Amino acid sequence: MPWVVRCGIFSATWSTLRVTPIRRFNPHFAPGAFEPEAPPRYTTSRYDQSCASFTGVPIPCEELQRVREFNREAMPALRDVGYRGIRKTMTERGFPGNVWHVGHACPDPSKKSTRDVEDFGWNLFAQHAVDNMKLGHCLVSCAEAEHVGAHHVRCAHSDRCVQTCSDNSWW
Repeated sequence: MPWVVRCGIFSATWSTLRVTPIRRFNPHFAPGAFEPEAPPRYTTSRYDQSCASFTGVPIPCEELQRVREFNREAMPALRDVGYRGIRKTMTERGFPGNVWHVGHACPDPSKKSTRDVEDFGWNLFAQHAVDNMKLGHCLVSCAEAEHVGAHHVRCAHSDRCVQTCSDNSWW
């Protein structure tokens, strides 16, 4: 059999044996264009539907449990510790700053200083980075504080954004 014929047969056979990705129609491309199907976002057993940040970001269950324990047990003892001390303690406990922020329950009016009255443990808690960014300059909701075990902080019983801790007498 001539080599040209063998190559043609091999090439035709080989192309049918290749595994091609699942394709789906993508309306953002030219008509008839297809793109590969995206793989599932989380496939490991480390993630459980019930283990998520307050806004729904999946978190390993054991990490969420450790954060709740930290907020519930360690933070009340750190009421007079400043922002940097809280951040240091969180890092030592294995809560990296890119995932776990030092969240303010009562909004901090100035990010220029970490020594304001709001920058002490009575008002701080370990908060998922996405939740912290979504909270913005609002008082944390009681539902979120409960979700992460931050029972020591002031919280809002409202679903709307409360921008101040109006009763300053408890400071």
